[in-house]
Amino acid sequence: INNKNNMYRDKRHMLKDILSREKKVEFTRLFNECTKEEIVVTFLSILEMSKDNLITLSQNKNFSKIYVEVYNG
Repeated sequence: INNKNNMYRDKRHMLKDILSREKKVEFTRLFNECTKEEIVVTFLSILEMSKDNLITLSQNKNFSKIYVEVYNG
């Protein structure tokens, strides 16, 4: 469990770092690897950050690209 908590914390830190440099990023660019674990950890981190009003998620239409950007509310 400690390792998973560290992965989650590290992923949030990485996401914040990326978004401090690029205000809007395509969702798929946030993965280091395309492993199941990496995708789940990234997705959960994004959901948590969205819940905390740190980021917003946008998508123009169904099945189009998803963008993650810094929340400016």
